[in-house]
Amino acid sequence: MSRQDCRELIATCRAKGLRTGTLKGIVRALSTILTQAVEDGLLSANPALREHFPEWHPWLLCGLRTGMRDGELLVLQ
Repeated sequence: MSRQDCRELIATCRAKGLRTGTLKGIVRALSTILTQAVEDGLLSANPALREHFPEWHPWLLCGLRTGMRDGELLVLQ
């Protein structure tokens, strides 16, 4: 599984009209499963973790928790 696979799964779930809370639950479960796969030596890294660009974490978290659109997030200071 790659980071692109994770993105495609989330995009597919959004296209189905799933609510933000449901999406967060899916991402959380996926991340937990992939973390276990890393610990078991099946994967070298968890593609669902956002360890790169940590300065963007608050912005992304805000978007996921509030359901804001990209344009709304971009005007935040």
